[in-house]
Amino acid sequence: MNCSVPTPLKRAVFDRAIAALSVLSCIVYIFTAAPTVFWLDSSEWVAGAFELGIPHPPGHPLFIILGKIATLIPLGSIPFRIHLLCGLMISCTIWIAGKVALEIWGEKSGLAILLCLPLIGLSLPMWFHGVRAEVYPLNLLIGTLIIWCC
Repeated sequence: MNCSVPTPLKRAVFDRAIAALSVLSCIVYIFTAAPTVFWLDSSEWVAGAFELGIPHPPGHPLFIILGKIATLIPLGSIPFRIHLLCGLMISCTIWIAGKVALEIWGEKSGLAILLCLPLIGLSLPMWFHGVRAEVYPLNLLIGTLIIWCC
């Protein structure tokens, strides 16, 4: 059997492993999320999402609307809910990045992809933006979605 032909079983195993790693990163972000407002622009984004206001130009209306939806979930404080949203967006970014990498490099590089995803997901910049209210997780998510669709 030719090793370059992707087998559905191998693909399914890698897809499940990538999903498991993104869920694991989401759990880490949940347990390390800031319980209240955080420093820098985090308080502005929380207030803007809660009031449906414009924090500062350009305002990022999509983040504000998604943040408002997150504030309606009855779980913890208002800032904590928005921090969870950012952690979820980073976790989805990790999942999509793993799918894209698997599509580009194939199953031969699957183990390397599975080893790199936790390093990327738990790196300081990703973790720092995944545990507080910030627009960068949404930007990363949209960027990886665009790459995945291409």
